[in-house]
Amino acid sequence: MAHMISLKRHIASDLHRWKTKEQRLPLILWGARQVGKSTSIEAFGRSSFTKVHVFNFQKMPSLKAAFEGDLQPQQILRKLSVLANTSIERADLLFFDEIQDCPEAVTSLKYFSEDLAEQAVVAAGSHLGLLRNESAFPVGKVEFLALHPLTYFEFLDNMEPQTHDFLNGQPLLSETPVEEFYHQRALHWFRLYLSVGGLPEAVKVFASTLKATQGNEHAAVSASRQVHERLIEGYRADFSKYSGVLNANHILRVFDSVALQLGQALDESVSKFKFSRIIPKKKGFESIEGPLSWLERSRLVIKTHISNRFEQPIKAFTQQNYFKAYLFDVGILNVLLGTPVENLLLASPGIFKGFLAENFVAQELFASLDQPLTGWSEGDSEIEFVVSRDGHLCPLEVKASSRARRSKSLDALIARYHPKLSIKLTGQNRSFSSNQKVFTLPIYLAGRALRHS
Repeated sequence: MAHMISLKRHIASDLHRWKTKEQRLPLILWGARQVGKSTSIEAFGRSSFTKVHVFNFQKMPSLKAAFEGDLQPQQILRKLSVLANTSIERADLLFFDEIQDCPEAVTSLKYFSEDLAEQAVVAAGSHLGLLRNESAFPVGKVEFLALHPLTYFEFLDNMEPQTHDFLNGQPLLSETPVEEFYHQRALHWFRLYLSVGGLPEAVKVFASTLKATQGNEHAAVSASRQVHERLIEGYRADFSKYSGVLNANHILRVFDSVALQLGQALDESVSKFKFSRIIPKKKGFESIEGPLSWLERSRLVIKTHISNRFEQPIKAFTQQNYFKAYLFDVGILNVLLGTPVENLLLASPGIFKGFLAENFVAQELFASLDQPLTGWSEGDSEIEFVVSRDGHLCPLEVKASSRARRSKSLDALIARYHPKLSIKLTGQNRSFSSNQKVFTLPIYLAGRALRHS
């Protein structure tokens, strides 16, 4: 039944903007495995071009022969037409999928840009971050676009579009609480998003099962779990396939350790990532630097550097070996930790606390910024995330309980640095403290925290 559901992805508008540019370069769409790159591009191609030609280098290894020798675009198109037994016209979209399996195809994008700019070309791959460090990318000759798991707002847009549209139309930094009806609906779907995550196949199965069982949330989340378990096996298989000189077992140990260390912070802020006892007989940052970097570049782990000053440039006050690590998807995180479905579906706001809430906010910010994140820590005070708004640093504190409580860490930062604006993400409704210039926002609005309004 899941295949009958088509998800609305917000990246569609970015793809349409790319299509209509006057100076259009070949586009590279990258993201972790199974975040919906191929589906998004093919849907875009069908709706916006006369025809879309999909050339998948994993499904058809013989395609690599078209990129041997001369990389002149006209010759490549002729060879591809022969191999696929089709004609490729200028009004068509050319889609190179899993392009990381053919580095010569990556290089060819430079020549498509220079010699055949009128041909619309999109490429996608799950491990392009790895290839980027090993091969000469056509820098300046291509455009990059990142695709992440569905954000909370994308999830909500597919599940309950009326609530999505209401929230999306509201100003972010308002002193007026969100209308209680919509606030409760948003919290309801937020709780389910924490259970399911944003990987498209898991969301499709969740949605179709929810519909088929007339709203049985336990059955729907349990069905999505089966998808997660299968995807995790695929990620682990990739560790061996793409790890190169790195030890695939070391990558696996670091991947599992990120989840385990997050799970140890049940009711408190996530701690600095610890290096000891991850890889046998090795210790220190150097022992996990390579595997962790691999996971970052494969977009499976989100790193948050910790600054010891709240000043610009904030990254100048960070250290390479002092950071937090989050997983790219809360659904995958829950399965790796074996969190019982029953615990996730509790109505109690307690599930919004701790590591799960922090991981959610990290995902939402990463989807907005598409770069490593930054937090702050001085003495006994710590703020989970720091972002830049209108050129000013803004602390984002994650305290997702439904109970109001003062934050000593945020109070300390405000007293020391006097930020223009501070944001506290909680399970509460929206409010504003004028004396400290602190907005309390519902945690489900985390992905909107970088908006200017």
